[in-house]
Amino acid sequence: MMAQVLEMFAQGYEVVVGSYYGDSVVESAEEIQDVFEEAEEDDWVHVDVEIDEEAHRIELFVQCDE
Repeated sequence: MMAQVLEMFAQGYEVVVGSYYGDSVVESAEEIQDVFEEAEEDDWVHVDVEIDEEAHRIELFVQCDE
């Protein structure tokens, strides 16, 4: 999924990372990679991906299941 999000980001999609603490617009591919790597390293962290092709927007919602 990370590869697809990175490809869409390179095509001009706006990527927003959200959590229970708020939302922030991604400014670099490294930020996207960091989100997915954190979820891979921590069994309690999950990333939900919602793609809105019409609005050219991707929302990554980071949640912790602890």
